[in-house]
Amino acid sequence: VWYLPGSTPPMPLVQMTFTNGTHPCGDLVNSSANGQLTFQLSDGTTTSEPAAEVIKSAGVTSCGQP
Repeated sequence: VWYLPGSTPPMPLVQMTFTNGTHPCGDLVNSSANGQLTFQLSDGTTTSEPAAEVIKSAGVTSCGQP
């Protein structure tokens, strides 16, 4: 019997809306700053926003262009 190697499921994408009008979409990654949410965007860059300023959060299957 041969078992295929286990696969890691992809990280779920999340899109959030903040009080400053930004709508980052990507993978949530570990943040070194307290009270900050850090996203890794599809281009590989990261951006951080204050967690206290979240208006809306939604899981998405892909991140569309604005």
